[in-house]
Amino acid sequence: MYYELSFKENIAYYIVSSISLFIIGYLFYHMIIVLIAFTFISIPLKKYVQKIKNHFVYMKILREFKDVLMGFSLEFDSNGNIISAIRGAMVFLENNYFNKSILLLEFKKILLKLEHNNFNDVSLFIDLGAKLKVKDISDFFMIYSICKETGADIGYAIRKGSEIISNKVKLDKEVRDMVFQRKLEGYIIFSIPIIVLTFLNIFAFEYISVIYSSLAGNLIMTLSLILIVVSMFMIIKITDIRV
Repeated sequence: MYYELSFKENIAYYIVSSISLFIIGYLFYHMIIVLIAFTFISIPLKKYVQKIKNHFVYMKILREFKDVLMGFSLEFDSNGNIISAIRGAMVFLENNYFNKSILLLEFKKILLKLEHNNFNDVSLFIDLGAKLKVKDISDFFMIYSICKETGADIGYAIRKGSEIISNKVKLDKEVRDMVFQRKLEGYIIFSIPIIVLTFLNIFAFEYISVIYSSLAGNLIMTLSLILIVVSMFMIIKITDIRV
């Protein structure tokens, strides 16, 4: 699922990013034209923020679907009825995520169509998998449809699917915990020059004033900024491990 930032999230992003970039531009250049130009960097930078948000939404959907399969498994083992299984999954979602669940509304729609409009459960699940665009979920629903067509053990398929997705969610958490410290170290290293420059601007501006008033000083600042940005993107690239 491709998650679009909401109106409030967009406003918050542009305010925070524009102010941050404006401050960085001021610390490095003290030139109004450059400061204005820096604020426009927030526009292409939004793609990176969107990518991070999409990954969090992707993993949230997987965690929720793991609970859905747990609900499916319990109900299927007891009576083998798909409507009861969906109700059981919805109970899991309501208990664990309340009104913040992404999948709860989707399964409410499916339940309504199954109960009142006699839709085919397989086609509804396949459509949901296509809408979410999460490969593990699409693959599970495809296996579910094959099981229904061939008469295979759907309960076993649900339990196996739940196990696979649970392992993937667990592995993602372990990887994120493992790289968190490295990311934190990288952010600290990245912030040190900016912190030092801030203190010099506030408490000892006379020592660095020549940097802002000469061509050589501006070139040094530009080179420093480029090195900081390149090193930051290298840290992000190295620690961007997906499962």
